Amino acid sequence: MKFLLLIILFGITQPLLAAVQDDAWVGAKQAYVNHDPELLAHYGSLLQKDPLYFYVKYWQLRLNWNALTNAEVMAFVASNKSSVLSQRLLGLWLEKLGKSENYTAFRKDYVKLINPDNQLFCDDLNARLLKDETGVLDEARKLWLSPNPRPSSCLPVFTTLISNNNYSLVWDRLRLVLDADDVSLARFIVDHFLEGEDQKRMNHLGEVNQNPIKFLKDAHYNLSLKPDRELVRFAILRAYKIDPDEAVAQWRKLQFGFHRADRESIWAGMGMRAALNHDERAVRYFSHAGLTLTYEEMAWKARSALSAGDWALVRDSINVMPTDMAHLPEWQYWLAKSENELGNKRHAHDILMNISHGQGYFALLASEDLGKKINWPHESYQPTQKDIAKIAKRTGFRIVVSLMVKGMPEEANAQWFYAIRDLDDRSLIAASAFANEHHWYDLAINTALQSHLLHNYALEFPIPFRQIISNFSDSRHLNEAFVLGLMRQESRFSPDAVSHTGAMGLMQLMPETSHWIDQKSGDDLVGGENSVISRNIGQGTWYLEYVLQRCNNLLALGAAAYNAGPERVFSWLPKSEMDGEVWVETIPFAETRDYVEKVLANATYYSMGLGLTKPSLKGWLAPVPPALSLLNADDKAVSR
Repeated sequence: MKFLLLIILFGITQPLLAAVQDDAWVGAKQAYVNHDPELLAHYGSLLQKDPLYFYVKYWQLRLNWNALTNAEVMAFVASNKSSVLSQRLLGLWLEKLGKSENYTAFRKDYVKLINPDNQLFCDDLNARLLKDETGVLDEARKLWLSPNPRPSSCLPVFTTLISNNNYSLVWDRLRLVLDADDVSLARFIVDHFLEGEDQKRMNHLGEVNQNPIKFLKDAHYNLSLKPDRELVRFAILRAYKIDPDEAVAQWRKLQFGFHRADRESIWAGMGMRAALNHDERAVRYFSHAGLTLTYEEMAWKARSALSAGDWALVRDSINVMPTDMAHLPEWQYWLAKSENELGNKRHAHDILMNISHGQGYFALLASEDLGKKINWPHESYQPTQKDIAKIAKRTGFRIVVSLMVKGMPEEANAQWFYAIRDLDDRSLIAASAFANEHHWYDLAINTALQSHLLHNYALEFPIPFRQIISNFSDSRHLNEAFVLGLMRQESRFSPDAVSHTGAMGLMQLMPETSHWIDQKSGDDLVGGENSVISRNIGQGTWYLEYVLQRCNNLLALGAAAYNAGPERVFSWLPKSEMDGEVWVETIPFAETRDYVEKVLANATYYSMGLGLTKPSLKGWLAPVPPALSLLNADDKAVSR
């Protein structure tokens, strides 16, 4: 009888204890958010046996930040090496040491940080600079010669770099920044690094940015001066976006006031902008540009030649690319195509064979060009249950499970990638299988993709929510493999996925788009066991069907329209019919181009996974017409 009572009491108290723990956890988090150390200590006393108790300790250290000692921080880091919080706290502490210029303590502990950001990297450069270490300015130069903004901690080492007979580097970076249209950063560089008359003349930057054509026509500049030549360069390239014909006309009048290298650079800039607009004059502009091009300009020179069907120029453009660029599958594929078109079929065959052994969009295209059956490029490795159990027992992964149970997916994701950072291929695939068993499909896919030599294609290309996807695909007259390929690219099958722009769910729909679809579709998408998932898939497939209909059911255009919006895609249409592969390669937005390639490759692999007889990527790359029969819709689709 006593034994029975104990069982009953245990059955009652366990849920009660769990509820108390849950309430204490919520209370502790809120106390931290409210900066209430006393209340945090109270709830922390109830959580000392919780597997995530170290979060409470972390929060307490953060609330006591100004009085914290180095010893306390390092004690936490040493005792929580399996948690990503150890690195997070260390990074914040190093940031504090850097700001206070306590470089002795900074250097001692910086080596413990696994992935320093640019701010801490610059703090380290500053510390090494004070010790006159060799190579510091060379590292600073690499960081300086980038169009991206840099944190304030980089200012001291950058100032030293420029003052060390490197004033010309200011103009080099200004050009990079202005080519990226980052006028605010350009102004910062002008204010902090240019001197005297150079700085005074470059203060016209705002005027040029606001009305570049007026600046060019007013001609209040002196081309014998470096600042004025840079302002005119910026004005020409900015004007080209507004009125290409006027920009070219102005440039033809001014070009011989520039040195040859600068003249060729401006022609290259106009060539790239023309190519981005599918303007056939791009080839002619690039012909004036010489061979000193940026990586992006080299890419668009080759793409402009593709658009023009000039296969000799395609080949020549690729052959002068740097080795690391030319050997990318993308450019190897187009080199093979150009060699084939020019009659060098053996060379083309050899290049295609090499590409076809890989995985992805260009490997699939190469395989089809060779007449090979589309198949998985490698044998699939299957982890054992013992391998998966080993992963489950590791502290780092147990932390992930606890965070997921606590409803902290963002923390869990950060912890997951910290836990897998040093795994070999076998362990990565076992970890992927562990995530897959928990239905964390995004983690499973991203982890499996990190494996270099071993692959498991069921983990890289899972098929969750199969019945819901199949039902909606059938009712919308959509290719199921295409829907799966798009969904994998959009969300990695995470129902809780939220993008930085606010797109949500498996199909990554913006809230306003979701509302618009509700109004237009009239579908009843609510209800059922997986109502949230079903609703998102239902809305997403409705929108996909909508954009495909507007794109004459051309899948490459439909994928691009789903990503970038139909109206934008229509502006990218060629003046005459274009090969589908070439059209995808010449999509102006790098993000959309990469998206379309991955969606179509995913869909091809899913065709195999679904057992379709002859999966074909090229079958989905139909020629793109110059104009489409658009739906007679009163309302334009809102952007996702």
